[in-house]
Amino acid sequence: MKKVLITALVFTLLLSAGAAIADTPLRSVYSFSEAPILGKYVDGEVLVLLEVPATVVTADRTAFEEALSSSAKTVASTIGAQVVQTYSEIAAASGKNIVYMRGNGKSTKELLAALNGIPGVLGASANFASKALRTPNDTRYGELWGMNTINAPDAWDVSTGSRQVFVGIIDTGIDYNHPDLAGNIGRDMDNNIGRNTVDGNNDPMDTGEHGSHVAGTIGAVGNNATGVAGVNWEVGLIGVQVFSPGGVAYDNHVIAGLNYLLGQKQRGLNIQAVNMSLGSWRSPIANPSVDPYGSAIKALSDAGIIIVIAAGNEYQNIDNPGGPGSDPTDILYDYRGQLPYPACFQFANTITVASIASNLARSDFSNYSPNYVQLAAPGSSILSTTPGNNYQLFDGTSMAAPHVAGAVALIAAAHPLENAAQIKARILNNVSPNANLNGLVARNGHLNVNAAIGGVAPTPTPTPDPDVRVTGVTVAPTTLNLAVGQSFTLNATIIPANAADKTVTWTTSNAAVVDGTVSGLTATVTAYSAGTAVVTVRTNDGGFTATCAITVGSGGSGGSGGGCSIGAGVAIPAVLLLMVPLAMLLKRRN
Repeated sequence: MKKVLITALVFTLLLSAGAAIADTPLRSVYSFSEAPILGKYVDGEVLVLLEVPATVVTADRTAFEEALSSSAKTVASTIGAQVVQTYSEIAAASGKNIVYMRGNGKSTKELLAALNGIPGVLGASANFASKALRTPNDTRYGELWGMNTINAPDAWDVSTGSRQVFVGIIDTGIDYNHPDLAGNIGRDMDNNIGRNTVDGNNDPMDTGEHGSHVAGTIGAVGNNATGVAGVNWEVGLIGVQVFSPGGVAYDNHVIAGLNYLLGQKQRGLNIQAVNMSLGSWRSPIANPSVDPYGSAIKALSDAGIIIVIAAGNEYQNIDNPGGPGSDPTDILYDYRGQLPYPACFQFANTITVASIASNLARSDFSNYSPNYVQLAAPGSSILSTTPGNNYQLFDGTSMAAPHVAGAVALIAAAHPLENAAQIKARILNNVSPNANLNGLVARNGHLNVNAAIGGVAPTPTPTPDPDVRVTGVTVAPTTLNLAVGQSFTLNATIIPANAADKTVTWTTSNAAVVDGTVSGLTATVTAYSAGTAVVTVRTNDGGFTATCAITVGSGGSGGSGGGCSIGAGVAIPAVLLLMVPLAMLLKRRN
């Protein structure tokens, strides 16, 4: 029987997009054998993304954490809630303070409504629930069809890994006593073997089977005459247990796990990859950089960690998902108008992975998309380690992702001077072409770790990646005061910086007041008469927008303004339909 163990993750909301929360508060605990949790959350709890106070001195960690707590408590008291947890490592790295709050008798809907419009609040979400998605002499190596498919034996002639390279595994934990895993269990900067964010301790023992299975594919000890061999014979496995014994994870625990790994990376632990074999469907996120969960993943990506994510097991074309009956494991669920996350996050160092079977065709259960999924890897009938000195065959994109995470670590061991962008490029530029995957994944092929490890070193300078989609846009300034006859240059920034398509369109809501000329990501606007106008920049990829509100008077000075105004993925107000493209208004006015 197939075990679909892809984890269902958060269904977050953006206050700025006006998204509605699902009407399904979590009332019970779910087991791995049940259908994915879709839209379940803990009623009376929220995750809030706040600006980090500008006055914080980051050199003093105690003062920094106290400032985070103080600003969080101020917002919490305003809405009638209590602060449960903040995530200081993510805040220090990203400048955004994720706060886990619990209401005092208030529902999640009431808390989210109360947060709307509070200064400093960037975004918020419910606390959603999640579910889990050289030839060695190892006795069962012959059953590992996937290792031959990705050309691991040839890659092992170059490197078999290094215990100085670490991989974080956000999952159900790891059976660190398993004889095929024990030798590769890593130690963090505090000499701990990982983290359990559910119980708040340093014991990441597997509470299911999923995490140990993932760990075995990444780094079961090789050439030890026992069981199987991972992509790495030697590696440092750091288990992060985020699931309750019943198989449910909550957003606050997952973010706490990411926060732990980021802190270890910042302190010097050589974490090269994080495996996230989990995901679920929800309304498209308008701007992931101000979504609590997206902000956490982006912080790790920005720190030079490659996050490898499973595409999901819902049988769906992500670009055109189906309605009820399109997933034979859940015939009632309607995927239309939704996207799977974190699979659809497009940050600089994320890789999303589909699954193939031993015949090299896409596994029937595997989600796919040439826009969101970069490549495929073996995921059907994968033999790996499970708790209690056992080995089992599992199916799922959960099994495909760790082949790629393992490849990241193996390449990092062979090329220790290369950065995350170079390692990612090695993997994506050297796939094995596979006609079965044409049009289904961005690179039309599956993982080839030998070609990746032996390929030409990519340039260290990040360049636009054809697989990276635009996730947002900002404009600076967002407010501006001008006098008649005065000009000012607006600057747009595409998110992420290495997105492939940086084409934008500039428009003005009132050409009689403000008009101008454009040059790519800049627009020089000139004030022609007193009044107000809104200049909007819109991305070609995704239709994300940012605005600058301009007031023109008979006198005054320009340049006033503050942060970013982003209105991505929301309905276009009727007034915008009247906007005239600036690029069409090039005539000289007298």
